[in-house]
Amino acid sequence: MNLHERFYIEKRIIDGVTQATIARELGLSRSTVSRELKRNTDPAFHGLYSCRRADTLAKAR
Repeated sequence: MNLHERFYIEKRIIDGVTQATIARELGLSRSTVSRELKRNTDPAFHGLYSCRRADTLAKAR
């Protein structure tokens, strides 16, 4: 997943869109979006998803 897709996920989550809808819009499976949010949501950011932080965490793995 690239930073552009992560930015899109962040924006749509803030807008209150469901993970299923986001997955459909990006052409990804629901589980891919769900895993992205679970793996890369940092508690230090008050449980909010940050695309830049997610990209940093993903690249560190």
